[in-house]
Amino acid sequence: MRTMPMRTTRRRFQEQPLPSLRSTALARPVLRVKSRRILLVEDDRDLWPIIERVTRQLDDEAILECLPDAWSAVERMSGSESYDVVLADFLLEGTRSGYWLQSFCEALQPRASFLMMSSMPICSPNLATECFLRKPFTFSECRDFLEGVLLPAAAARGLAGR
Repeated sequence: MRTMPMRTTRRRFQEQPLPSLRSTALARPVLRVKSRRILLVEDDRDLWPIIERVTRQLDDEAILECLPDAWSAVERMSGSESYDVVLADFLLEGTRSGYWLQSFCEALQPRASFLMMSSMPICSPNLATECFLRKPFTFSECRDFLEGVLLPAAAARGLAGR
């Protein structure tokens, strides 16, 4: 049986058997899933590299864009860019909060998953607990939080024949 290298997140190769020539998998076109686009809106720039490291660990093809305030995020989302995930701090520098940003995200990026994080105790009926990350957080807590959002996209690319 022939084998071919399979790409893994650690950039190492492992052997995986090729499908037989009679397999219907070869008859299907190879789907290309675009890279997952993530918008991080966080005024604490020290958190940017941590979120980037978690993102790369979960999905090495994800594109992460970091912005420090809600106004910049609204401008970016109003443009031609589309995002799969928007992760925002509840309290941001300036006059607008992450909670305010959520309403714009729903209007401008209806397909995006909106996630929020904060060090403040937040009690809102509109904010689901599975979409909220409490700060300060550890690397593993952040990874566990983002895993459910980012891994399905990475798995879809793997199943799509990349």
